[in-house]
Amino acid sequence: MSLHLSVRWIVLSTALPRPWLRCAHCGRSRPFVPSGKARLNVNGRRLDGWLIYRCATCEATWNRPVFERRAVTKIPRTLLEAMQANDPATLDGLARDASGLGRFTPHVETPEDVAIRREVLSADAACRPALTLDLDPATPLSIRVDRLLAEGLGLSRSRVAALARDRALRADPAITRPLRGPISVFLDLNAAEDAQAILDRAAGRGR
Repeated sequence: MSLHLSVRWIVLSTALPRPWLRCAHCGRSRPFVPSGKARLNVNGRRLDGWLIYRCATCEATWNRPVFERRAVTKIPRTLLEAMQANDPATLDGLARDASGLGRFTPHVETPEDVAIRREVLSADAACRPALTLDLDPATPLSIRVDRLLAEGLGLSRSRVAALARDRALRADPAITRPLRGPISVFLDLNAAEDAQAILDRAAGRGR
């Protein structure tokens, strides 16, 4: 019996965006990385809050504003307490805001390292084996869809390209673009001798 498997992939970046800024110590533009630390400063009845970044080359620091001259009563208590405690999850979430970094530099490096959380939506009997993949990035990513499919399904990039060329793989927009938002991919696996292995890898089994 053949199977039409529907799977959702939640795709998460495992690397944080790196702004390129002019480093006062190096004297040239360098990537800066989050240090995992925050800083708060009192100005009368108002607060400034920053994430501390470090130059990837020399460790010089840069303070990324989270809020400036903000009345304490206007800052969510949970955020304030998390920054005071350098809570890793909170600071990681703030550092993932790549679009916010665009306020300070036009050059933000977004590494392609990702993790995939797989969720089987349905497994239905079908006349021919097939796979529907819903790709759902938690944030816009720079990784191309074809590379993600190759890595997630255990296939070569050339095979993914051949499947698309033969119309056995269909997606909109094109799989040669970065994964900026949710897309659906359909694979007709009728001609694939390893169809079951592909379905298993899509669902996170037998990897």
